[in-house]
Parts: sequence; structure tokens; C-alpha cells
Amino acid sequence: MSIYKEIEDLLRRLYESISPTNLDEWYEDVKKVIGIFIRGEEIREFLKKIECVKKELEQERITSSDTKENIRKINFLISQIKSKEPDFLLERLKQRGYETTYDSGLKNAFKGQALRILELTRLGKKDMVVQTIVRTYVAQRKPVPSEIIDALKNEYNIEQFKAFIYAFLAGITNIKEE
Repeated sequence: MSIYKEIEDLLRRLYESISPTNLDEWYEDVKKVIGIFIRGEEIREFLKKIECVKKELEQERITSSDTKENIRKINFLISQIKSKEPDFLLERLKQRGYETTYDSGLKNAFKGQALRILELTRLGKKDMVVQTIVRTYVAQRKPVPSEIIDALKNEYNIEQFKAFIYAFLAGITNIKEE
């Protein structure tokens, strides 16, 4: 039996055991399992290990089509992990903000809107922040980056959303002018 199947079966058994009449039997297990899910540490360990495997594959002297396919599969896993973790999204948003500064039109447009976006974000006016950011990209005839779209999803609470916008703006505004 695969590890995935074992974990799936154990979780199913735990779900089935949950009822109001036997709280003492399942409470500690559920508390610890929830801890695993929300800590995120285990997913980071997976990521580190997968990235090590990728590095080893890339360092092989002979690159076969199998190696290229394996690297492609690993890249998929890495991107899947990073797209689901808010911490990774924060890093990508800051990087995206930094990359925005290479386009002078976009950079100037965002620098002109930065204080407004900052204030709207602080006030929790998510819709207006989204409108301002999207309008800025559209006015510059640039596609809205996928990181921005991910940050705008409703699955994130307002505090996470604020952190995402602050990270993006930090990437834009922390560049030293030459």
C-alpha cells in the first residue's frame, strides 16, 4: 500500500470517529492533525527535499530525456507547493514588485498610486485596492501577473491580503534610484 493511501485511510478513519458522544477518543488526534496542516513546517520540509532532488538531477553530467521529464515533474510539484502556501506567495509578490521596476511606465504608474494603494489597503478596502492595481496594469497595456491574481482570491483573509499588497508595494518602492 502506498503512503498516500495509508494516510488517506487513516484520515478517513479519524473523520468517521468524530461524533459528539466520544469527544475524548478523537479530540487529541484531531488537534494534532490540524496542527500538522496549519503549521506548514512539514510542507517546507517536502519542498526542501524535492528541491535537493531537482538539484541532483540538474547536476548529472548526462541529461537524458528521462532526466528532463523528471525535472519537469519536480518543477510541477514545486510550483504546486509554492502556489498554495501564503509565505511563498509573499516572496513572489515582492519579487514581482521588484521586476515591475524594470518597466519605467509601469514603475512610474505604481509609484504615483503607491500611497493611495497603501492607504486603501490599511483601511481594508480590498475591492478598491484590486481595482486600482488592475486598472494600473490595464492602463499600461500589461497583463496582470498571476501572483497578483492569486493574492486577490477570496480564500485569503484581509490580514493576509494586506500582507500581500504590502509585499508587492515594498518590491516597487524599495528600489534605490540611480
